[in-house]
Amino acid sequence: MKKIIVMCVFLAMTAGLLFSAELKFALVDTERVYNASKEKQTAQNVLEKEANDLNKQLEKKYNEVMSFEQSFREQAAFLSQEEGKKKQQELMVKQEEFNKLRGELNQKLARREAELMKPIFDKIRSIVTNLRKERDLDVIFDKSVTLSANDDLDMTDIVIERVNK
Repeated sequence: MKKIIVMCVFLAMTAGLLFSAELKFALVDTERVYNASKEKQTAQNVLEKEANDLNKQLEKKYNEVMSFEQSFREQAAFLSQEEGKKKQQELMVKQEEFNKLRGELNQKLARREAELMKPIFDKIRSIVTNLRKERDLDVIFDKSVTLSANDDLDMTDIVIERVNK
């Protein structure tokens, strides 16, 4: 019994020593870094230009649908019932094509945004990792997941400076 008690005390002391080692960490506001990066603005400009081009394509298709619909309404009184149904179905097909195109273009734009932003996020992650190693830190947390912390732990400005070099 005495051996068990001594063993428990020894384990407790060993565990206490292990957990008493100081954990070194810092914080980075990655959203602020991202928004302050020059590359983000460049990517945003490219994305806006491409979005405008896609919107022109979508607008052209929309105008075709609206023109067809207006023409159909003007002719509706003069069309036979069979011709009216046929034109109505054509209009529905055109509207479905427009909706499909809109969905495809939105997906294309979302993929392009992810493609343009990924290198920026990768660069930020790399800089944060290098900073952690340079400062001999155990962990760098994103500031967004921290409820409260000492401002001395915030390394956001350093990361922004390095991102924009």
